[in-house]
Amino acid sequence: MRFYLWMPALLVACEAGNPKVTETGNPKVTETGNPQVDARLAVTVMTTDSELVSFEDDSGDLVVNSAWMVFGDLRFVSGEDDCEDPAEADVTVDGPLVVDLIDMESVIDSFKLKSGEYCRIRLPMDRGAQLPPGAPGALDDAAIAIEARRSDGTPVYLTSRSTEDLELKSDDDDPLTVDEDNRHLLVAFDLAVWFDELDLDSAGAEPNGDILIDDDHNQELLDDFEDNIEDAMELFGDDDEDGDLDDDEDDDPLNDR
Repeated sequence: MRFYLWMPALLVACEAGNPKVTETGNPKVTETGNPQVDARLAVTVMTTDSELVSFEDDSGDLVVNSAWMVFGDLRFVSGEDDCEDPAEADVTVDGPLVVDLIDMESVIDSFKLKSGEYCRIRLPMDRGAQLPPGAPGALDDAAIAIEARRSDGTPVYLTSRSTEDLELKSDDDDPLTVDEDNRHLLVAFDLAVWFDELDLDSAGAEPNGDILIDDDHNQELLDDFEDNIEDAMELFGDDDEDGDLDDDEDDDPLNDR
């Protein structure tokens, strides 16, 4: 199965933590046909190369201290007969969703989702959301805000205004099944992939020594980063339903099955 995304740490800038869920397309649900389950989507970070990029210790050439993202409406799409020709979204979870990828304290509330097979999950990046307490000011009118530092102590601040539509798509023959045993999933963004081949040593620095990567500074590095955003996503089952990617869960990504 080739599936790319789903959503620990979510601070939700809508309905005070209770996202509005809208059913469209084929909303009829029956207990004998497609019963609803309490689903949960979590988003976090991981690193497959802690010597290159780390976030839990100081082992990496780059240490990420915080990483925030903003998403629009989540749309879960099932196919009637063929995943190559899916129906309209069956369930929409209204955004904006403001996500602290590294903070493991809060998760999105559960929402109702039909049990069954899903072909796509669409998660557009967004910006201009009302920011919750604790969100960095750099996220104002931005979709991604990252604060990091190089191994030599140089601060690195990356801000992206990309509004790319991220899409999780399954193979036609192997859609994602959601049921009572498979209803808590999470997406992990691999920091090592995000910063793959970004030569921060060559970046231009500000007079105070800080490295800024945004629309006005080090544009080529920003372009390389934005090219890596979707490639960095992996989908995992959250077996213990804690919203965190544990050591016994990160060796079996669902999109590699």
